[in-house]
Amino acid sequence: MLIRLALFSALALTFGLLTIQTDHAIAVTGADSSIVNFDVDPEPPYSAAVGEWIPVTLTADIGVSGNSFLTNGLPLPAVLAASFPGAPIRFNPEPGDFCFLAGDPVPCGEGDPAGVPATGGNTCFDGIDNDSDTLVDELDPECQTAIDALILLNPMPAPGTVATISRVVALDCWFEGEFPGAFAAAVWPLPQDPDTDNNIARIDGTLDCAPVRIDIKPFSDPNGINPSNRGSIPVAILSNQMFDAAQVDTTSLTFGATGDEDSLLFCGGALEDANADGFLDLVCHFDTQTAGFACGDTEGILRGQLLDGTPIDGSDAVKIVPCRP
Repeated sequence: MLIRLALFSALALTFGLLTIQTDHAIAVTGADSSIVNFDVDPEPPYSAAVGEWIPVTLTADIGVSGNSFLTNGLPLPAVLAASFPGAPIRFNPEPGDFCFLAGDPVPCGEGDPAGVPATGGNTCFDGIDNDSDTLVDELDPECQTAIDALILLNPMPAPGTVATISRVVALDCWFEGEFPGAFAAAVWPLPQDPDTDNNIARIDGTLDCAPVRIDIKPFSDPNGINPSNRGSIPVAILSNQMFDAAQVDTTSLTFGATGDEDSLLFCGGALEDANADGFLDLVCHFDTQTAGFACGDTEGILRGQLLDGTPIDGSDAVKIVPCRP
């Protein structure tokens, strides 16, 4: 029989229709399928620098309640989806998943908009060039943009029980800006389903992509600052695959409570990997008192520009200690 599965669109986050062909029969009497619980980990809002990505785990509990039913082996289709318009999305599918690519459900490959299944892998996170285009994982634009949602064909849970589905999605920061969006989970409503409102769950959020990410007092958490201290505050300007901290014009840097404080003392002569991600970062030191922090401040702001004149800014959380209002 044909199952028409409701799926929210990438832009409007409303439900459209797509069709999956199955050859199983189903007979249901008043059974109710539902999304019992839906969580994302970590929870929104999210922030990252341009060139970075954030992995988010989507987990949904699917339940069936009501009168007895016979499925004859029919899978219960479910959807996990994400949409942050302006920010590419990459799902990590598993064998047997279908990917919603440009309006058509196809077996998941490494981001192939033509719908050709991949050979040698089926994930955008495995470090393998699965679709033989010389690009791997987050460097492959097909991985970044092709998949809007995953369609999972799961064994239907017995009445009164719960089945859990979980997949990982990556939110990519490729452009500067704040991108509102949402995650959703949906399960196909059974025939004569008495309540279709519980067949979808949604969690809204935002993704803030900053031009530069900084780490105040690397390897320190929380970033405690004593405004009366006569020392310095180390700040790492972090590199990633799209940003090279060596391109920063160190003479342009200002840092402090507002970001306009002329507090620079010096920058390290050699780049170092301050956050152990494999990229070499620029660590600079700023005068604590000139940075102008006071009780109640919660972030430190860095401003400056690149050698080509491109302005940059970044911020990180701070904790003022001691704080005596």
